[in-house]
Amino acid sequence: MRAIGKCWTLTGATAACVLALYLPRVPRAVSGGDSGELITAACELGVAHPPGYPLFTILASLALLLLPAATPAHAVNVLCAVLGALASGALCYTVCRIAGPGPGAVLAEVVDEKKKFALLGALCCGLSLCNQHTLVVYVLIIIPWALLQLYIYKGLCFSAIVSLSVCFLTGFLPYLYLPISSYLNKARWSWGDQTTLNGLLTHLLRAEYGTFSLAKSEGKVNLVKMLQVQCNHCVVDLSVPVLILSLLALLHALFNRRCRALVCLIAVMVSVYSVFFAWRANLDIENPLLLGVVERFWLQADAGVCVLAGVGLNLTVCMLERWLGLRSVWNVGGWLITAGLLSHTIHLNQRECDQSRNDVVERFARELIFSFPESSLVLTKGDLPGNTLRYLHYCQGLRPDLSLIDQEMMTYSWYVPKLQQHLPGVKFLGEFGIQLTPKRRIASTLNSLFSTIYTGLYLCALA
Repeated sequence: MRAIGKCWTLTGATAACVLALYLPRVPRAVSGGDSGELITAACELGVAHPPGYPLFTILASLALLLLPAATPAHAVNVLCAVLGALASGALCYTVCRIAGPGPGAVLAEVVDEKKKFALLGALCCGLSLCNQHTLVVYVLIIIPWALLQLYIYKGLCFSAIVSLSVCFLTGFLPYLYLPISSYLNKARWSWGDQTTLNGLLTHLLRAEYGTFSLAKSEGKVNLVKMLQVQCNHCVVDLSVPVLILSLLALLHALFNRRCRALVCLIAVMVSVYSVFFAWRANLDIENPLLLGVVERFWLQADAGVCVLAGVGLNLTVCMLERWLGLRSVWNVGGWLITAGLLSHTIHLNQRECDQSRNDVVERFARELIFSFPESSLVLTKGDLPGNTLRYLHYCQGLRPDLSLIDQEMMTYSWYVPKLQQHLPGVKFLGEFGIQLTPKRRIASTLNSLFSTIYTGLYLCALA
């Protein structure tokens, strides 16, 4: 019990320190990429792009209610900082439980406590799939492993399977938000029509993008090159000492039965995910912008590598204590190594990650939105202008006289039926979302797509 108490203390301290590091550095203004769209979905209680991200949308909406004095962008960015700190604490707790002393280690838990962990894990697996679908690779590996552990410790029975299934399915409850939001259709901006089963599955499976693909078009993917670039990322961003410590964890697992199962589990998860993602990431990583998109998904594997590094450091210190004695010396050495690695990481990334004064994207959007004549119909194309203009227009109420239309979304068959009522000054004509093939879409010319009843119409297309 004392070891578990220390574990929770260290976990809380880790989360608090990370939060103290993150909070002063979060951006106060909207950033580029998908951030403007996700914040707009939270403001309007609409549906974000596939697969919908219902869990994040709900949490972001709560953040807007709890932080009314902050701008919507700042409130949601604070939420991200809090979630990041909690995730860091969870990684710390994982390391403590794997590498902790024998009586408190996960594999030596009594059956009742193992069942509680299994139920909590099943719930977390379900919730995780409401946010990031790439976690399905981890979940498909964790579930059979957890069932096997329960079977070994005589904790697997019919009632246990039913309880685990209920907890797992409970984690999917946030997905109910999608059809409810779509049915109410109150959001002035939303993506897709989830009121039918086909529409819901289309959104969940990212059929409009390509299921388990990053882009609509089929790009050429060099599996070996993608893995090589990911390895380079690990060397540069995680550092060589972290990789060495993670390899030490694998070596220790060969001789340490107590932690072997969990270390091997994490190693398999990271390896399978890395290969699977490299196979499906159909983006040209020669393009720096697209490389940045791919890098975000490597964080999932990085988390596993960091856990292995923590376990490797702990097991190495314990081994040196047994062989050479001088326990306090090795403990201090372990903490110094940890502090050194953290300091190196902070020093390396602090300036780049400090976005507290970065408002260049929002200033760009403000200059743009105030440049349009009164009652303009604005056609947008691309994430940067489209998402930031929608954020300012819907979340901050700027230029309510404008009508914003996304050219790409306008080619989908659901766009006009779902959003026309929120564009009272625009009348759409012609055919929409004409499907040439499952992976190509065209629409009629702009003249046949819509006309307007505006006086003094002004059209502006942004790429």
